[in-house]
Amino acid sequence: MQIIRGIQNLTTSLKGCALTLGNFDGVHLGHQQLIARVVEVAKARQSLSVVVIFEPQPQEFFHPSHCPARLSRLREKLSAFKAMRVDCVLILRFNAVLAALSAQGFVSEILVKRLHVQHVIVGEDCRFGAHHRGDADFLIAQAVYHHFVAEKVPTLLIEAEGRSIRISSTLLRQVLVAGDLRLAKKLLGHVYCLSGHVSCGAQRGRTLGFPTINIDLHRKKSPLLGIFAVQVKGLDDRFIEGVANIGYRPTVQRSTSHSLQPILEVHLFDFDEMIYGRFLRVEFIHKIRDEIKFSSMEALKVQIGKDVEEAKRVLYSSRIG
Repeated sequence: MQIIRGIQNLTTSLKGCALTLGNFDGVHLGHQQLIARVVEVAKARQSLSVVVIFEPQPQEFFHPSHCPARLSRLREKLSAFKAMRVDCVLILRFNAVLAALSAQGFVSEILVKRLHVQHVIVGEDCRFGAHHRGDADFLIAQAVYHHFVAEKVPTLLIEAEGRSIRISSTLLRQVLVAGDLRLAKKLLGHVYCLSGHVSCGAQRGRTLGFPTINIDLHRKKSPLLGIFAVQVKGLDDRFIEGVANIGYRPTVQRSTSHSLQPILEVHLFDFDEMIYGRFLRVEFIHKIRDEIKFSSMEALKVQIGKDVEEAKRVLYSSRIG
């Protein structure tokens, strides 16, 4: 899969490509349906399948202090696109210039003149251009004028909790905040995960008898907070079970201000190796509890022991279930 960072770095021809565009935060089942259609069309036309994404995401540009938590990092998105056999990902830098570009200008200057698109496929809730004035119907009208094909894919609905649910990144974020990992799995088609490199921490967990690995999240906010039963992948062909904490460590931090970045710490069961620098994926199976502040380190130690036993029970049940 080719990755092009900025349209100024577009050196190969994408003429005749089939393309979709958006944030694709979380790459949920709705996104997967859309991208699968792009790959299908490109294969039928013997052309390239292209996904256009924006960095930073528009809400992060317009509201840096109040934007919602990211569901997936750029690296996680790219991994998902590659798994879906996308040929090319174009990452457009979202800045003041792009924010001011009209919907008509985006179509004519980027899609037509620079990308020479042949077939554009978007979701029915697609918005683009200054003030979000471009939508799927606008794109279809522009396609007639510029002689390419535009296709609108209906929003994907799934049956859950006895009703039809419209899949969206907003809903997925709400579900994760609520700790409903079972419903999150239905929206994603797989368990929710976070990934990052193992870094060196303060080793407080080791002094408590529960050594942990620290994983860099590279984000100011996390869609998940609390204590979780997890599986960790990235250590050879194995997956290791454990219990994870995502949060601000109120018992050991002087401040719990959200100016601090959330920390992901994982205690792995039956594992004691030095793995600094390794890139791991943490799969979240079940939420055990919210993060709380304890009156003492001893009280924290007792609770961690209970969390470990609960995580082992949950993970064992999921294996035999």
